[in-house]
Amino acid sequence: MLDVSDGLAKDLHHLVPTGAKPILFAELLPRRKGCDLRAALTDGEDYELLFTVRGTPAKAARLATDWRSAFPRVPLTIIGRLADHDAPDSGALDLAPYHGFEHFK
Repeated sequence: MLDVSDGLAKDLHHLVPTGAKPILFAELLPRRKGCDLRAALTDGEDYELLFTVRGTPAKAARLATDWRSAFPRVPLTIIGRLADHDAPDSGALDLAPYHGFEHFK
């Protein structure tokens, strides 16, 4: 788990194990009103928490249900999954053009 303070596109890579890749879907990313995809992936200082859970899609769905019961006022959004580096990623976001906040630019 980590906080997304420098942008999702940048911070996400700290959670991706060697030999894996993130598969995210644009339509799943939570966005504040007026926020476009670029902002959702690159804005910093949002202080959202990002974490991964090992398991199947069914386990993720169960986590989401249990989360809503335990924390009804704290949203949990499943935005994608981690996959083997050579797995197909049809329909997934290409994160290469997006960079997070750079402190020393």
